[in-house]
Amino acid sequence: MNNTLFVGNVFIELDKVDSTNNYALSLLKNTPLPIEGTAIYALEQYAGRGQRGNEWVASIGENITTSIILYPKQLLATQQFALNQLIALAVCNFVAERVGEGVKIKWPNDIYYQNTKIGGILIENMVTGNKLASSVVGIGLNVNQTLFDPNLPNPTSLKKITQQHYLLNDLLKQLYWHIEQQYMRLRTDNLTYIKQQYLAVLYRYNEPAWFELLIHNNEIVQAKIVDVAPNGCLILQYLDNYYAETNVFDIKEIRLLT
Repeated sequence: MNNTLFVGNVFIELDKVDSTNNYALSLLKNTPLPIEGTAIYALEQYAGRGQRGNEWVASIGENITTSIILYPKQLLATQQFALNQLIALAVCNFVAERVGEGVKIKWPNDIYYQNTKIGGILIENMVTGNKLASSVVGIGLNVNQTLFDPNLPNPTSLKKITQQHYLLNDLLKQLYWHIEQQYMRLRTDNLTYIKQQYLAVLYRYNEPAWFELLIHNNEIVQAKIVDVAPNGCLILQYLDNYYAETNVFDIKEIRLLT
């Protein structure tokens, strides 16, 4: 893992672990401060975690399940969603290199190809004072798996899309390169520009879509995504003259249906 300056240069490969994020969090808690960019990769993850407390399921040895330790101390706690945006952009660009157009970020940080899900990101931040102290960036990406649990609504993989088989170690090197390139932009780019790039590839941005309002008695409404707040909340514009007390939602308060 030596095509980067620091991401993945310390590389821990595990045969089996409950969650690469859990392993990384344990390193932060129980060992001397790990080198920034330390990456954990597991062939099997038996209790992977996704957004909303969901489980992330991946076939053994066929997909990427990795976590990276970062120290984005230049970000205030109120700016932490910028890290989500950058990591999502990195994974989006990485996938697009292999499948072409049609790769989007489904809020807040799932990776979609057309209307199917190919990957997901779970970032867990630790805050000291008013700034980020450390972050664990967990990434799950479907690579060579072609058979999925029928209960999953819309999974896909690189192999299903391209009909090619991939060497996971080669992909990891390239993925870590993309993550490092995006992460380094925190030093040079303003957060407004980063957000603009995120919105440019946001799934269903400025398009009519159906949403389930989990904090409004699970009402189903038609609306457009018009913005994402600095704290990561989704901002909607209701259609068909629908009115509710709020149009700003956290991840546990709303679900995009289409």
